[in-house]
Amino acid sequence: MKREGVLIVPKSGHYAFEIENALKDKGVECLVIPTPKVVSSECGVSLLISKGFLKEGISVIEERCQDKVSGVYLMPETLPLSLKVAKV
Repeated sequence: MKREGVLIVPKSGHYAFEIENALKDKGVECLVIPTPKVVSSECGVSLLISKGFLKEGISVIEERCQDKVSGVYLMPETLPLSLKVAKV
């Protein structure tokens, strides 16, 4: 999976795995990755939803997991995870 898409930062590590399960239940490809420090120090893991699954992924978050998310960020593929993100 390319490092381009949407980074979902959960409120806790436990929520990260709940969100991952909700996404995978709907067929949304995602990766659990370390949270870039430039984004947050709240939770050590985040989920990266690939560009091809953005619509479905955001839909799942809005319907099932909105209360478990502390932030949503655009991740450009061309930049390292720790350098540049844009909050959505």
